[in-house]
Amino acid sequence: MWLISECMRQEAAASLKNDVILVDRPVCDALCYLRAALQLSGRRIPPRRIEALSSIVEAHTPDYDILIATELDGNIPLGPGRDTDDELRQLAAENIRALISKIAPAASTMSYANRNDILVRTLDETSRILRNAFSE
Repeated sequence: MWLISECMRQEAAASLKNDVILVDRPVCDALCYLRAALQLSGRRIPPRRIEALSSIVEAHTPDYDILIATELDGNIPLGPGRDTDDELRQLAAENIRALISKIAPAASTMSYANRNDILVRTLDETSRILRNAFSE
């Protein structure tokens, strides 16, 4: 819960001073890593709590103008500070894919192969959104 609320707090604070905010770990990631950790550890939390967290994430996710999910590629070395638990990362990625397909089906998936195309599309879409925002 803390990760989701902290992500939302930081996004809200950034939105007061910036026209564009890049979020590396959106709220859906926090929920999906929680689900993965629970699945791997065999631990449980009350279903009402997962349902409440899911409702928060589902309500907040449409606030992202552009949502890009990254595809895991085991051939690319992890950067510093990234979780090295491959099983957790894979399970979280599966949970993220499932959640994104449900609540944000228009989201893009970025892989190593299409990263340049996604970058160009993201820059174009961001420019369009900003032009429309400032022309109103």
